[in-house]
Amino acid sequence: MNLEKNKENKNENKSEIDIVFISDTHQFHEELILPNKIDILIHSGDFTYKRKKKKNQVKIFNNWLGKLDKEKKIEHKIIIMGNHENWFKYRRMKTKLKWLSNGIYLQNQTYNAYGLTIFGSSHKPRKKYSKLIPNSAQIIAIHAPPKGILDMQYNDKSRGNKTIYDCICDLNKSKKMQRINAFGHNHEGYGIQFSEEANCFFVNSTTNGLPSNIPIWFKAIRENDHFKFFLIQSGCRIDFIERIGRTHKFKRIQNSNLILNQNSNLNQNSNQNLNQNSNSNSNSNQNSNQNSNSNSNSNSNSN
Repeated sequence: MNLEKNKENKNENKSEIDIVFISDTHQFHEELILPNKIDILIHSGDFTYKRKKKKNQVKIFNNWLGKLDKEKKIEHKIIIMGNHENWFKYRRMKTKLKWLSNGIYLQNQTYNAYGLTIFGSSHKPRKKYSKLIPNSAQIIAIHAPPKGILDMQYNDKSRGNKTIYDCICDLNKSKKMQRINAFGHNHEGYGIQFSEEANCFFVNSTTNGLPSNIPIWFKAIRENDHFKFFLIQSGCRIDFIERIGRTHKFKRIQNSNLILNQNSNLNQNSNQNLNQNSNSNSNSNQNSNQNSNSNSNSNSNSN
């Protein structure tokens, strides 16, 4: 989608927005089970895999994005480039927009959806993040994780970027509001962490075809001129973290009760809905069992 054309369209402000995060699908996108209600879908890169037939993989991914228009009616589908799409940045922007015509491709750009500002960055941009990310951005989609946050591989090597966390802290100092930094890249780091210093949820939404790594779903609720975020669905809990000194090392803490309570209230509501669905399913199963029993009885009588 062309961003300039999008600016001309009326973009209705919403008081509540459902946002789903995915990353590193590596052509396993068809296996994802997405919620029925999605306003914004954000893919944090690596939608292709291996070196051969990359163009065809982009076509397959773009066709899937088009199917989501019909099946889920998702208004905004944000795509950024991962390291597996490094070859992509050498193509002309016109070509990129054509190949990803069913999504919104961001390359160090911002996009506004329902009054929510989203920044999307290419993998390893040439400029510093501090010069790219505007203060108004509440969602920051970057393929690589911040150093020290959900970035460790099984071999204890970090895949994180040293500048991202400090940049988000600086954004919070200049304009205080909750943010989400969405990323992937490190397949072993799927999870969510919250830093009070940065006032930010750090979301590693890598799926990579793993059933346990389900899409991460947040609800954004408007408060005056910005939004607050509440976790609705994930395959993990939120870890609250605190930086150790000025290093890129963090420790887990338990002192963010306000956000815990806010999330637990929404989670309680979503759990109630899940329970209602499960109860209705169990009731339907009981009815089907009763019907099958009656059918078996009638069959035995007829025999």
